Amino acid sequence: TAPSSPNNNESATAASQKHSGGATTSCQVLVEFKRKRVLQFESKEFVTAGEFVVVGGDRGEDIGVVTHVWPTGTAEPTGAWSGGIGIGKVLRPATLLEISQLQGVQFELESRAVEGAQEKVVEHQLPMRIVDAEYQFDR
Repeated sequence: TAPSSPNNNESATAASQKHSGGATTSCQVLVEFKRKRVLQFESKEFVTAGEFVVVGGDRGEDIGVVTHVWPTGTAEPTGAWSGGIGIGKVLRPATLLEISQLQGVQFELESRAVEGAQEKVVEHQLPMRIVDAEYQFDR
């Protein structure tokens, strides 16, 4: 399933840069993916907390929700997360179609993959249980 929208607010400095038309619009963001995985990315354009974004990563494109935002060149928010740095950058805000795909089609494909894998586990009498499957957004 898609990550839930956070209720964290963007930094006041970042918000003022966005709305004042300042020259610096790039920012650093924390993006939450499935299973509460959080990574830090750079965004060339300002995005807001709660917004779904498409990021480029080591396995292709993925979609997640922005949880924290701060201007490039300033200190990251304290206590915001203890995750890693994402490989790649924020490519763009996600479209409504992409969000719908994430929350519908992708969820269905992942559910089918879990069921199929669990059938193989039973068929081969393996001492394990499949708990999750994850499709990359661009696959």
